[in-house]
Amino acid sequence: MKQQFEQVVSVKSNYYTQGSPVQFVKLELLRNSDSGEIAVCFTFQNVTESPLQDLVVRFKCRDAAGGVACEEEFCYEGTLEPGESFGGNQAVYLTTRRLSKADVHLLHVRDAAGHLVDLSACPRVKLPEQPVLPEELRARLCEKTRNPRLQYEPMVVDGGWLCGCGAFHTGDGVYCPVCGADRILVQNMIATLQRGQADAPAMDEQPTRMAGAASPAFVPELDEQPTRMADAPQTAGEYDEYEGEEDDEEEDDEYYEETPEDRDARARAIIRWAPIVTAVLCAITIGIGVLCCL
Repeated sequence: MKQQFEQVVSVKSNYYTQGSPVQFVKLELLRNSDSGEIAVCFTFQNVTESPLQDLVVRFKCRDAAGGVACEEEFCYEGTLEPGESFGGNQAVYLTTRRLSKADVHLLHVRDAAGHLVDLSACPRVKLPEQPVLPEELRARLCEKTRNPRLQYEPMVVDGGWLCGCGAFHTGDGVYCPVCGADRILVQNMIATLQRGQADAPAMDEQPTRMAGAASPAFVPELDEQPTRMADAPQTAGEYDEYEGEEDDEEEDDEYYEETPEDRDARARAIIRWAPIVTAVLCAITIGIGVLCCL
């Protein structure tokens, strides 16, 4: 008969183990729906690009009074693929007692060649608190990305980065193998959604308009100083410092400037006389040719 468990506690790690190929991701306490027992589960991740084998950890659980309820070692047997998260579906301890705390320490793991790698001396480095996204923003982000595990703001920290799902990753990568999110895309999406919220008009007071005719009641305001294509007449005393030959030359240019009416009249004259002149020139040319033949 398949046992049913419900989540009681889920706490992500607030530190990373410097120099370790395996990182502790989160602690979960699950309650057996039938027996009421509490199962303690730890989730880890292989953060290297090579497979690992047989991770051994030491964990300690404390009861509600602060006493040690259990302190044991546990081996996660089998191959741990690169980027793989594991351990979350394996209970390391079952109890009916109420627990107040659980801690885990990495002991050793085997690399791809089978060599034992000691992890007990790797120091823990505390991670900064990751900002939780506002509920409305989180819901829209999960809808846009189709990733329901995003609930934090991604962060770049010393030694690595924190994904929107809360998982820590070493290096400067952008892809989270835990939830499948792309850090850069998530950051850009959050920024876009935040700008959209800031720019959105309240109660649709200014709806988006594709196009529309001018309102009959709309009367455009005239500029007090409209754009002028030619200079307006100067008043007495204006621009006195620029008087001289240059001004006279400009006035002469304006005086002899040809107007559009003049150009139209000349064009009409050309159209009228061009056929007559052409006919006369042709007659003269033929006449000269005849005379030359005689």
